[in-house]
Amino acid sequence: RGAVLVFNDITEKKKNEDDLRENERQFRNLIENLPEAVYTCDELGYIQIYNKAAVKLWGREPLAGKELWAGSWKVLDLNGNELPPDAIPMAIALKEGRQVLGKEILVQRPDGTTRHVLPSPTPFFNNEGKIIGAVNMLLDVTDKKEREILIQKTEEKYRNLFEQGNDAIVTYSLDGTIHEFNDIICSMSGYTREEFCK
Repeated sequence: RGAVLVFNDITEKKKNEDDLRENERQFRNLIENLPEAVYTCDELGYIQIYNKAAVKLWGREPLAGKELWAGSWKVLDLNGNELPPDAIPMAIALKEGRQVLGKEILVQRPDGTTRHVLPSPTPFFNNEGKIIGAVNMLLDVTDKKEREILIQKTEEKYRNLFEQGNDAIVTYSLDGTIHEFNDIICSMSGYTREEFCK
């Protein structure tokens, strides 16, 4: 007999969907272009988004939506022991709903090499205060660690050379203030260490 046509104005809904897609695109671009390794997990801990810097750090590309907590081959403590899954910083951040800072870890790659890393996983919440995921930035501090170790070894060699040398060694500033000396100078001068300082 006829038909009834009902029209619903979905302009606002379409605009919101377009805005949401644009925000997600910008978020992905932001993460992708960061110079440091960054990745996100959903509320269950499954990896969602990661950038090229993360792939380079991990030495592999994880399966998004399939792997939990981290994209590295293994996550180790500073003694080289593999961390249990619930001790991985991202797992702690999601389970306890808090940012985890200052917990240095080792990231092991499939080829066996390791990198010293400072993670900083931070959970994010919806309007109701429920955790909906987390983002993690991994700061590779390996080069800094290697420099610190080299400096420490150099200082140890210097100290050994200074103390074990056969010659008297004294270091002092231009104003005559003595800073360091070895035991040979005390033997040669007949002064004790305390007397020589004066």
